Amino acid sequence: MRERTLLAYEFDGELLEEDYGGPVRRFRSCLCNYKSLKRVLEIEWMDHYVFGF
Repeated sequence: MRERTLLAYEFDGELLEEDYGGPVRRFRSCLCNYKSLKRVLEIEWMDHYVFGF
């Protein structure tokens, strides 16, 4: 993930509901937010770069 990426799991003290991108929502500051991922279901850490989405 880039430096300007934020992972949020709660808002205003409440866990994010699925309708709002829960359980974890990714926010990224860039010009192409219309392509932005809304919901994160799994994170896999790797020691190498993988091309694609």
